[in-house]
Amino acid sequence: MGAQERRRQKRIRDFVITRDGLICCYCNCPLTIETVTMEHIVPDSKRGTFNSTNLTVSCSGCNNRRGNQPFFEYCKNFNFSDEKLEKYRRLYFSNLR
Repeated sequence: MGAQERRRQKRIRDFVITRDGLICCYCNCPLTIETVTMEHIVPDSKRGTFNSTNLTVSCSGCNNRRGNQPFFEYCKNFNFSDEKLEKYRRLYFSNLR
C-alpha cells in the first residue's frame, strides 16, 4: 500500500471515529484510539470497501466474533435501538450505490 492510500485510509478512519465516537457499535464498550477497530458493514470477504459508508467502530472482540456474518444478522445479538438500526441501514444502502 502506498503513502497516498495510507493517508486516504487515515482520513477515513478519523472521519468514522469522529462520526461514531469511541464506543463499540455492538456492545457499547468504551474504546481508545489504540483499541478501536474499523468494522466493515459489508465484510472485505464479500467485497466490502474501505470507505466511510461501509465502516463503523467496534472493539476487537466483537469484530472478531462477527467474522463475515451479515452485519444486520450479527446485530440481532445486541439490543440496538430503532434509531441506531436506521443509522446503519442508511449507511448500508448508501454504500450499495
